[in-house]
This record gives sequence, C-alpha cells and structure tokens, in this order.
Amino acid sequence: MQWVYESACAAGAPEVLIATDDERILRAASSFGATALLTSPRHVSGTDRIAEVATQRGWGAEDIVVNVQGDEPLMPAALIGQVAALLAGQTDVGIVMEGAEGADAIQLFDYRADTLVCALPLKHALRAKAIAFNDLLDHDFVGLESNTVISRLCSHQASLSDKPMRLRVQVKSFDVVARLIQAGLGIGVLPEAAVNVYAKSMGLRFIRLTDPWAQRRMFVGVRDYKRLPAAARQLVDHLAGPHPKPVARPPQPA
Repeated sequence: MQWVYESACAAGAPEVLIATDDERILRAASSFGATALLTSPRHVSGTDRIAEVATQRGWGAEDIVVNVQGDEPLMPAALIGQVAALLAGQTDVGIVMEGAEGADAIQLFDYRADTLVCALPLKHALRAKAIAFNDLLDHDFVGLESNTVISRLCSHQASLSDKPMRLRVQVKSFDVVARLIQAGLGIGVLPEAAVNVYAKSMGLRFIRLTDPWAQRRMFVGVRDYKRLPAAARQLVDHLAGPHPKPVARPPQPA
C-alpha cells in the first residue's frame, strides 16, 4: 500500500488520499504519513467509496479523480499522470464495447474479451451450468438503461424469439442492477467480471450464456492515433500493445 501511495504522489497529484473501511489500514497509512479516510463498510465498489470521499472533501464536477487500487504496487507513476492528463482534456482515448454506437467514426484497437452471463441470487431456482438467453425469458429481469450495449443486445435477442423480455426496472449502473437482483426483483445480464465483484458481498452467482453474442470484444478507441498527444499514445500502447494496428472495420454484434 505504501508503494502505491508513493507512486500516486510521484504522479504529481495535488492531493492523494487512501479511502478504506478498515481501521487497520487507517493506522498503517498513518504510520508512513499518508492521509487516510474511513468510509462506510457497506460500499460494494471502489467507485462508491470514492463518491463518499468526494462528498466529504467537497470535490466538484471539475475535479479530476483517478482511482488506483491499493493492491497495484507496480503501477507506474507516469501512467497515473497520463490518465489524469487525458481526463483533464476531456479524453482522447476510451474503451469501446463491440457494437457501440458511433464506433464507425473512430479508430479501434483490440483490447480484451468480455463475457456476458446471467446473474442471479444464490438460492434462485435456476441451476444450469450454462443456458441460452431465450430460456431465461420466462423470468423477470432487472436491466441497464436502454441506450447501453448490453440492453440493446438483450432487447434484440428477445425480439427474435416468441417471448417478450419481462423487464421490471432499468437502472444506470452494474452495482444498482446487482443490488436489485440481490433484493429478488429479477435476474440480469452482466459482464462476468462485474458479477465476480459483487458475488460474495451480495450473495450472487452466475450462469454462463451459450449464445455466441455473449462473448464480446472490447477495444481502445481514439480519433486518430498518429495525432494523439504523447501521453495518450503511451496509454494506448500500454493497453493495446506497442505499435497497435487498428481493426479492419468496426465490428458489429452477432
């Protein structure tokens, strides 16, 4: 943790804070001179914890906040600074999901794969190891807002079947979807990585989807790689590999 803190300080940030819900970490931070804040133990993600800190410190919408996990001691200070610089410039680089609107207007570079799964409470009656999306349509759903890639994928697949998608509510973020699934309002389709974050604290599990469209690609998106500032090019190289080659054309979801 001390190494991460010192790396963040070396990035040139005017304020570096450690946010935690554990008093042991609070004491450890104090031992090497770091400023640490105790936050609620009920947060399910680092984003929630940062939101509480932003409220405590009175940060405004114009303030740039970079979240560095405490278990990333090898995170280079230069990369932290590059992320902050990109955010301050309203960003030249973004992560683009396969099938996202507007992807045909930018250059895309391969980043990594993303797997969609069915998220549900531990005690839910569904017990299959893998299932087709159409076989879930007899159940109530909790979903993301209709303008998201996941919602558009699910709505499109439901339209191809004889059954409508029984959406009880649509919300803005993965963590709210997870909380509503935990509360028993329905099942949901989320990235496997997101479900793994919430599984233990919320009592959730997932079933893999057998549909080919559930295997998605993620891309680093830029307007023009050759015209990027040096810091932005370095970030793209870090994410997509040195001297990345753009994909031939914007891919479309199956």
